[in-house]
Amino acid sequence: MSEIRFRNAAHRDFFLESMMKCKVNDCYHRAFFYVMGIAGETRQNINAMFDFKTDCIKPEGMHAGWQTSGTVKVCHLAFNLWNGYAEEGREKLFTPEELFCCEFAPYFMEGIKARYGGYSYANAVEFSAMQAQRLGWEKYGDTQYPAHVLRYYPYGRAFTSGGNQAIVEVALTQLGNEGGQPYWSWYGFGGRVEWCACFTSWCADQCGYLESGIIPKFSLCSDGVNWFKGKGQWQDRSYEPTAGNIIFFDWDGDGTIDHVGIVEKSENGVVYTVEGNSGDVCKQKQYAVGSSVIYGYGLPVY
Repeated sequence: MSEIRFRNAAHRDFFLESMMKCKVNDCYHRAFFYVMGIAGETRQNINAMFDFKTDCIKPEGMHAGWQTSGTVKVCHLAFNLWNGYAEEGREKLFTPEELFCCEFAPYFMEGIKARYGGYSYANAVEFSAMQAQRLGWEKYGDTQYPAHVLRYYPYGRAFTSGGNQAIVEVALTQLGNEGGQPYWSWYGFGGRVEWCACFTSWCADQCGYLESGIIPKFSLCSDGVNWFKGKGQWQDRSYEPTAGNIIFFDWDGDGTIDHVGIVEKSENGVVYTVEGNSGDVCKQKQYAVGSSVIYGYGLPVY
């Protein structure tokens, strides 16, 4: 837990004491006691919520008089991470939109990290899909669960490694999408458009890059090129790119920018990309460095 952020010293001490008391050091106990330690009220009433002798949660404690709207969310998440618990008939109260709209949200993400390992955007999507399957729902929260959680996370890129890798991690979670509806509808279009730029903009938005001005919101590839050139953040096709660079294409060599994607990596003279709207699908692709179909690169300052 050395990489986990505690809310305060009391939180840390509660976690360590509880782990010693239960004598079981696994991801279930770590996540449960981490989350239950976030609020002072839940720390003080831990015996009303957990039976150390039987090693079982006590759902009846959810309705105790000491509970507040915030501590109920703490208990909901802790129980959910423990064994997937969701109170029958009140399952909607265990969804991200309900849980993360509170002051404890930044630390909730640390609890998820304790349960599922180092968190990433992909892990968050996996968690959402797992919960939907367990509950028998078509979806858990909504299909953009990680993006909604990110609204409540003030400490930066909660689901990514940060830096130039963040947008790559986000893009990779979208592989296989067909038709691009999440991206062109997010942009504001009422029907399908050529969506490669919408996809790139959407990925940037999930990382907070639109709001911070690191990458522009654009639906036309030419607008993206002009923005990067205007900022002096541009390299031509001869450049060997790095992860997170924005790659633009000119299929016919006529100076018209036809397509855009995100550089995943570059090694051994090959550029690896993630592209939306590649045959109407989100795909990984690769090209030789300096390929004639590459128009150039936008270089975001992460």
